[in-house]
Amino acid sequence: MSDLSLSETRALALKACRGAGFSWGLAEEAQDLVHTLALLDFPALEILASLLRLYEAPQRDGVPKEPRPSEPNWTAGKRTLCGVTLATYLRDTGFAIVREKSGGCSRSNYIGPVAGPLFVAAAAVGVNRTTGLKCRLYWENASIKVNNGALLCGGTGLLDPIAGELTVSERATDLDGSGCEPREERTADALRRVSTSETALAFLQTLAARTFVPESDQSRSKGAGEGN
Repeated sequence: MSDLSLSETRALALKACRGAGFSWGLAEEAQDLVHTLALLDFPALEILASLLRLYEAPQRDGVPKEPRPSEPNWTAGKRTLCGVTLATYLRDTGFAIVREKSGGCSRSNYIGPVAGPLFVAAAAVGVNRTTGLKCRLYWENASIKVNNGALLCGGTGLLDPIAGELTVSERATDLDGSGCEPREERTADALRRVSTSETALAFLQTLAARTFVPESDQSRSKGAGEGN
Protein backbone atom coordinates (compact mmCIF):
# COMPACT_ATOMS: atom_id res chain seq x y z
CA MET A 1 0.00 0.00 0.00
CA SER A 2 1.05 3.59 -0.63
CA ASP A 3 0.03 6.65 1.34
CA LEU A 4 -0.55 10.04 -0.30
CA SER A 5 -1.47 13.38 1.19
CA LEU A 6 -4.89 14.76 0.37
CA SER A 7 -3.36 17.37 -1.92
CA GLU A 8 -1.34 14.67 -3.73
CA THR A 9 -4.52 12.60 -4.06
CA ARG A 10 -6.38 15.52 -5.59
CA ALA A 11 -3.56 16.31 -8.01
CA LEU A 12 -3.26 12.69 -9.14
CA ALA A 13 -7.02 12.35 -9.59
CA LEU A 14 -7.13 15.45 -11.78
CA LYS A 15 -4.20 14.41 -13.98
CA ALA A 16 -5.35 10.79 -14.30
CA CYS A 17 -8.81 11.90 -15.39
CA ARG A 18 -7.34 14.26 -17.95
CA GLY A 19 -5.12 11.43 -19.19
CA ALA A 20 -8.19 9.22 -19.53
CA GLY A 21 -9.87 11.81 -21.75
CA PHE A 22 -12.01 13.82 -19.33
CA SER A 23 -12.57 17.48 -20.13
CA TRP A 24 -11.03 19.94 -17.66
CA GLY A 25 -14.43 20.62 -16.13
CA LEU A 26 -15.30 16.96 -15.64
CA ALA A 27 -11.81 16.17 -14.34
CA GLU A 28 -12.21 18.89 -11.72
CA GLU A 29 -15.60 17.45 -10.75
CA ALA A 30 -13.99 14.02 -10.38
CA GLN A 31 -11.24 15.57 -8.26
CA ASP A 32 -13.83 17.02 -5.86
CA LEU A 33 -15.74 13.73 -5.68
CA VAL A 34 -12.54 11.81 -4.93
CA HIS A 35 -11.83 14.38 -2.19
CA THR A 36 -15.25 13.73 -0.64
CA LEU A 37 -14.87 9.94 -0.81
CA ALA A 38 -11.48 10.19 0.88
CA LEU A 39 -12.95 12.29 3.69
CA LEU A 40 -15.67 9.64 4.08
CA ASP A 41 -12.93 7.03 4.55
CA PHE A 42 -13.54 5.20 1.29
CA PRO A 43 -10.57 3.97 -0.82
CA ALA A 44 -11.05 6.93 -3.13
CA LEU A 45 -8.19 6.31 -5.55
CA GLU A 46 -9.07 2.62 -5.84
CA ILE A 47 -12.62 3.62 -6.77
CA LEU A 48 -11.35 6.11 -9.34
CA ALA A 49 -8.96 3.54 -10.83
CA SER A 50 -11.81 1.04 -11.22
CA LEU A 51 -13.82 3.63 -13.13
CA LEU A 52 -10.97 4.78 -15.35
CA ARG A 53 -10.11 1.22 -16.32
CA LEU A 54 -13.47 1.17 -18.05
CA TYR A 55 -12.47 4.32 -19.93
CA GLU A 56 -9.82 2.20 -21.61
CA ALA A 57 -12.63 0.19 -23.24
CA PRO A 58 -15.20 1.65 -25.69
CA GLN A 59 -18.23 1.19 -23.45
CA ARG A 60 -18.76 4.43 -21.54
CA ASP A 61 -21.45 7.02 -22.08
CA GLY A 62 -22.85 10.03 -20.26
CA VAL A 63 -26.38 10.48 -18.97
CA PRO A 64 -29.00 12.29 -21.07
CA LYS A 65 -28.67 16.04 -20.48
CA GLU A 66 -32.44 16.50 -20.41
CA PRO A 67 -34.06 13.30 -19.15
CA ARG A 68 -37.82 13.42 -19.54
CA PRO A 69 -39.89 13.00 -16.34
CA SER A 70 -41.99 10.41 -18.14
CA GLU A 71 -38.87 8.28 -18.50
CA PRO A 72 -37.48 7.82 -14.99
CA ASN A 73 -35.36 4.85 -16.00
CA TRP A 74 -32.13 6.13 -17.51
CA THR A 75 -30.11 3.71 -19.59
CA ALA A 76 -27.40 3.95 -22.20
CA GLY A 77 -28.32 0.94 -24.26
CA LYS A 78 -25.61 -1.67 -23.92
CA ARG A 79 -23.15 0.88 -22.57
CA THR A 80 -22.30 1.77 -19.00
CA LEU A 81 -23.08 5.19 -17.55
CA CYS A 82 -20.11 7.08 -16.12
CA GLY A 83 -20.54 7.61 -12.36
CA VAL A 84 -18.69 10.93 -12.42
CA THR A 85 -20.80 12.28 -15.29
CA LEU A 86 -23.97 11.11 -13.57
CA ALA A 87 -22.92 12.51 -10.18
CA THR A 88 -22.08 15.86 -11.77
CA TYR A 89 -25.45 16.04 -13.53
CA LEU A 90 -27.37 15.13 -10.38
CA ARG A 91 -25.41 17.61 -8.26
CA ASP A 92 -25.92 20.40 -10.80
CA THR A 93 -29.67 19.77 -10.74
CA GLY A 94 -29.84 19.39 -6.95
CA PHE A 95 -30.95 15.76 -7.39
CA ALA A 96 -34.16 17.04 -8.95
CA ILE A 97 -35.10 13.52 -10.00
CA VAL A 98 -35.99 12.68 -6.41
CA ARG A 99 -37.61 16.04 -5.70
CA GLU A 100 -40.18 15.59 -8.45
CA LYS A 101 -43.46 14.04 -7.40
CA SER A 102 -45.60 11.59 -9.28
CA GLY A 103 -49.21 11.16 -8.11
CA GLY A 104 -48.40 12.78 -4.78
CA CYS A 105 -45.69 10.22 -3.99
CA SER A 106 -41.94 10.53 -3.90
CA ARG A 107 -40.30 9.19 -7.00
CA SER A 108 -37.68 6.51 -7.38
CA ASN A 109 -35.42 6.57 -10.40
CA TYR A 110 -33.71 3.49 -11.74
CA ILE A 111 -30.43 4.25 -13.45
CA GLY A 112 -28.00 1.85 -14.88
CA PRO A 113 -25.73 0.20 -15.30
CA VAL A 114 -23.46 2.76 -13.57
CA ALA A 115 -19.69 2.55 -13.21
CA GLY A 116 -18.53 4.06 -9.94
CA PRO A 117 -21.87 4.38 -8.10
CA LEU A 118 -20.14 5.73 -4.99
CA PHE A 119 -19.41 8.94 -6.89
CA VAL A 120 -23.17 9.50 -6.91
CA ALA A 121 -23.23 8.99 -3.13
CA ALA A 122 -20.46 11.57 -2.75
CA ALA A 123 -22.47 14.07 -4.78
CA ALA A 124 -25.56 13.35 -2.69
CA VAL A 125 -23.66 14.18 0.50
CA GLY A 126 -22.78 17.62 -0.86
CA VAL A 127 -26.36 18.32 -1.93
CA ASN A 128 -27.67 17.14 1.44
CA ARG A 129 -25.27 19.44 3.22
CA THR A 130 -26.38 22.50 1.23
CA THR A 131 -30.10 21.82 0.73
CA GLY A 132 -31.03 19.29 3.38
CA LEU A 133 -32.22 16.76 0.78
CA LYS A 134 -32.51 13.26 2.24
CA CYS A 135 -32.25 10.36 -0.15
CA ARG A 136 -31.44 6.72 -0.47
CA LEU A 137 -29.26 5.03 -3.07
CA TYR A 138 -29.18 1.30 -3.55
CA TRP A 139 -27.96 -1.29 -5.98
CA GLU A 140 -27.11 -4.99 -5.86
CA ASN A 141 -26.04 -5.86 -2.30
CA ALA A 142 -25.57 -2.22 -1.31
CA SER A 143 -27.71 0.48 0.26
CA ILE A 144 -26.85 4.02 1.35
CA LYS A 145 -28.94 6.52 3.27
CA VAL A 146 -27.83 10.15 2.93
CA ASN A 147 -28.77 12.53 5.74
CA ASN A 148 -27.15 15.21 7.90
CA GLY A 149 -24.12 15.38 5.63
CA ALA A 150 -23.26 11.75 6.34
CA LEU A 151 -23.86 8.25 4.99
CA LEU A 152 -25.39 5.17 6.55
CA CYS A 153 -24.05 2.27 4.52
CA GLY A 154 -25.07 -1.37 4.38
CA GLY A 155 -24.39 -4.40 2.22
CA THR A 156 -21.41 -6.19 0.78
CA GLY A 157 -21.48 -4.48 -2.62
CA LEU A 158 -20.49 -0.93 -1.67
CA LEU A 159 -17.19 -1.15 -3.52
CA ASP A 160 -18.56 -2.92 -6.59
CA PRO A 161 -17.10 -1.14 -9.65
CA ILE A 162 -20.43 -1.31 -11.51
CA ALA A 163 -23.99 -1.10 -10.24
CA GLY A 164 -26.17 -3.06 -12.62
CA GLU A 165 -29.15 -0.95 -11.60
CA LEU A 166 -28.74 2.07 -9.34
CA THR A 167 -31.89 3.39 -7.67
CA VAL A 168 -32.12 6.91 -6.28
CA SER A 169 -35.10 7.49 -4.01
CA GLU A 170 -36.37 10.16 -1.66
CA ARG A 171 -37.62 7.44 0.67
CA ALA A 172 -34.61 7.71 2.94
CA THR A 173 -36.51 6.17 5.85
CA ASP A 174 -36.76 2.87 3.96
CA LEU A 175 -33.26 1.95 5.08
CA ASP A 176 -33.12 0.14 8.39
CA GLY A 177 -30.10 1.27 10.35
CA SER A 178 -29.42 -2.15 11.85
CA GLY A 179 -26.19 -3.67 10.60
CA CYS A 180 -25.24 -0.49 8.76
CA GLU A 181 -22.05 1.48 9.04
CA PRO A 182 -22.17 5.26 9.59
CA ARG A 183 -19.64 7.35 7.66
CA GLU A 184 -19.17 11.02 8.42
CA GLU A 185 -16.87 13.39 6.61
CA ARG A 186 -13.64 14.06 8.43
CA THR A 187 -11.96 17.42 8.15
CA ALA A 188 -9.04 17.76 5.78
CA ASP A 189 -6.78 18.35 8.80
CA ALA A 190 -7.93 15.10 10.42
CA LEU A 191 -7.23 13.08 7.26
CA ARG A 192 -3.49 12.70 7.34
CA ARG A 193 -2.94 10.27 4.48
CA VAL A 194 -4.94 8.52 1.75
CA SER A 195 -3.99 4.86 1.27
CA THR A 196 -4.17 3.06 -2.06
CA SER A 197 -2.78 -0.12 -3.56
CA GLU A 198 0.41 -0.11 -5.60
CA THR A 199 -1.57 -1.45 -8.58
CA ALA A 200 -4.11 1.37 -8.52
CA LEU A 201 -1.41 3.98 -7.95
CA ALA A 202 0.69 2.73 -10.88
CA PHE A 203 -2.34 2.71 -13.18
CA LEU A 204 -3.36 6.27 -12.24
CA GLN A 205 0.21 7.49 -12.62
CA THR A 206 0.34 5.95 -16.10
CA LEU A 207 -2.78 7.88 -17.07
CA ALA A 208 -1.42 11.06 -15.50
CA ALA A 209 1.79 10.72 -17.53
CA ARG A 210 -0.22 11.19 -20.70
CA THR A 211 -0.70 14.83 -19.71
CA PHE A 212 3.03 15.53 -19.64
CA VAL A 213 4.39 17.75 -22.40
CA PRO A 214 7.17 16.04 -24.42
CA GLU A 215 10.60 17.55 -24.02
CA SER A 216 11.77 19.68 -26.93
CA ASP A 217 14.60 22.01 -27.80
CA GLN A 218 12.24 24.94 -27.30
CA SER A 219 11.16 23.79 -23.82
CA ARG A 220 14.78 23.23 -22.78
CA SER A 221 15.71 26.71 -24.01
CA LYS A 222 13.07 28.10 -21.65
CA GLY A 223 14.55 26.38 -18.62
CA ALA A 224 12.76 23.04 -18.61
CA GLY A 225 14.62 19.82 -18.03
CA GLU A 226 17.01 18.18 -15.62
CA GLY A 227 19.34 20.40 -13.67
CA ASN A 228 17.25 23.61 -13.89
